[in-house]
Amino acid sequence: MVKHAHFFPGGKTYLHESFEDPAEVDDTDQDKNDTFRRTRDEIKVWIENTFKV
Repeated sequence: MVKHAHFFPGGKTYLHESFEDPAEVDDTDQDKNDTFRRTRDEIKVWIENTFKV
């Protein structure tokens, strides 16, 4: 799994969350699409919960 973290100079709090990399799925097109959608949804929920939006 490739891990990338964004860096904002001057920030006082560092956040990190790992998500499955959908680009690494080696399966049917439907499985790839399902993985992209699941990861997208997980990121959305994480943002909503973390930043209370």
